[in-house]
Amino acid sequence: MGYTIGKNKPMTGARSWNAMNGKVRLPLAVGLGALALVRPILNMLGLLERIGQPAASITVTILITVVWIGAAVLLRVEHPVKTLLYAGVAYGIFAIVISAIASPILEGRLQGPIIELENR
Repeated sequence: MGYTIGKNKPMTGARSWNAMNGKVRLPLAVGLGALALVRPILNMLGLLERIGQPAASITVTILITVVWIGAAVLLRVEHPVKTLLYAGVAYGIFAIVISAIASPILEGRLQGPIIELENR
């Protein structure tokens, strides 16, 4: 049995592939990924520690999640899950790049995910 969409019509074969193969609103995904950088930037600046951990990190993460889902719903994105998946990928790429740039400046040495790749 295939996936179900719409009025409980089973999807099979090419039809199910085409339903998952729709267009993503890439500018929205990139923008949402960039918005999520608020949390690591607040962390690098020490603001999350001042507010109080772990509550600050959890609260900021929940707010980002609400904004992401709200944007997908309010903008009536055709493929919201796929768009939010791309937003997560964009966030991951941005976070790795910012960590690689900012950690040597702020900490005096390279830290973060990029160092894990270097050690392999």
